[in-house]
Amino acid sequence: MTNYQIIGLLGLGLGIATGAALFMEYFRLFPLRQKLLYAAGVLMGLFFLWMGTTGVINSPKILEAYVNTDAAFPGNLGLQFLWSLTGGVLIFLSVKLADKAQKKLGVSQSLSWESLPVSHVFVWLVRIYIGLLFLYSGFVKANDYIGFAYKLEEYFLVFGSHFPAFKGFFGFFVPFAEPMAWFISVFELVLAVAILTGFMMNLTAWLTLLMMIFFTALTAYSHLTGAVTDCGCFGDALKIEPWESFTKDVILMVMLIPVFLVRKTISAFPSSRLAGILTAVVLVFSGVYSWYCHENLPVVDYRAYKIGVDLKVCTTAMTADGYPKCKDWSFADEELLLIDTYRLLAQTDSVRITTGKAYAITPEPLFSGPRMMIVIQNVNQADPGAMRESGELSLALENAGIGVTGATATGYSDMEKWIPEYQLTYPFIFMDETVLKTIVRSHPGYVLMKDGIILKKWHHNNIPSLQEIQGLLGQ
Repeated sequence: MTNYQIIGLLGLGLGIATGAALFMEYFRLFPLRQKLLYAAGVLMGLFFLWMGTTGVINSPKILEAYVNTDAAFPGNLGLQFLWSLTGGVLIFLSVKLADKAQKKLGVSQSLSWESLPVSHVFVWLVRIYIGLLFLYSGFVKANDYIGFAYKLEEYFLVFGSHFPAFKGFFGFFVPFAEPMAWFISVFELVLAVAILTGFMMNLTAWLTLLMMIFFTALTAYSHLTGAVTDCGCFGDALKIEPWESFTKDVILMVMLIPVFLVRKTISAFPSSRLAGILTAVVLVFSGVYSWYCHENLPVVDYRAYKIGVDLKVCTTAMTADGYPKCKDWSFADEELLLIDTYRLLAQTDSVRITTGKAYAITPEPLFSGPRMMIVIQNVNQADPGAMRESGELSLALENAGIGVTGATATGYSDMEKWIPEYQLTYPFIFMDETVLKTIVRSHPGYVLMKDGIILKKWHHNNIPSLQEIQGLLGQ
């Protein structure tokens, strides 16, 4: 059992215990009939939510599905959605009926050690659990919200292909993926602090519930269709399967229900004023921090191509899933790097423009000696000034005996057009755009290597000098 699964089971147990404690203490003055209605509504809602999203309800082999949890029964997507919606409605109605019954009966309970001692402790534990999880999730998104934006784009494109009638609607959001990713990352961090401090808890609980509904819908869809293999909930810091993402969100919903029910009785800690100031500080800090990472590079790099990685090992050593960590590279031997189906461009007489199944990138091997890789995902979208600076830097590096190789996913004809425009004298390899986006979050971006080991990476806003590069190489 992984640490992630242990934490999930702990959260599930904590959520159930909190709900049970609240049921015994908070509802002690309620008639038995209303207690049972509330409990039945919540339990049935969770049951229908699980049944709908796993597709079990649509399978004629229901018994087999219970016995063999690995059995795949996709069923009818529309019917599955209906069952899931029914579950959500039941949970919502149960909570609202409990609120209404409380007012009608005149039950006035304060969430304090004196009135609800057990519930008081459990609700605090749940708030700490959810708050810390949101802090972690929000930080890894804010640290690299460009990566989260790529995931949102993937969702919009998948929704557009699966629902052709709404293709234009989902396509409308694609250009806004980055600002949406920035907002969600900051919003999640602010919610985390508001939950921990109890700041404006009525509003905070509603916003948290709406956010959880949004993410639960995304992860449920990924789990149902398999169209998106990673939700991006924890960025590149923690890769989890779609069913794990969905299970995580369901567990958080279980934990959120009792907190939501007593949201109006939760007092700010240590005071409303201090809680508000702390929340505002986090709002400003997280917004500035995420934008700083966008304009430079992520402060913490969780990806496979981080500083210190040896590409000779990263591109050849297989992981448990049977793929190398640095995918879509093919390292042949110590002399040459061979790239299948890619083409080489160069503006020098010493290296001809060639095409073929496999070929050498440059006269010097890519993973031998000092080399700067300049990553340009799509030259048509790159900053013109930054592109010209890359050409100037490459000339200085080549004169100093440091090899330069460009990596791009731009089409061959477009490269022929832009190479003379930007005076790019260095050769290029063609690679998958997703891989290039993973290597460095800049366009163009710079990756300095020595004998295949990544020494440093730069955003084009912080283009290095020749002296800085030589210092890193010990020249």
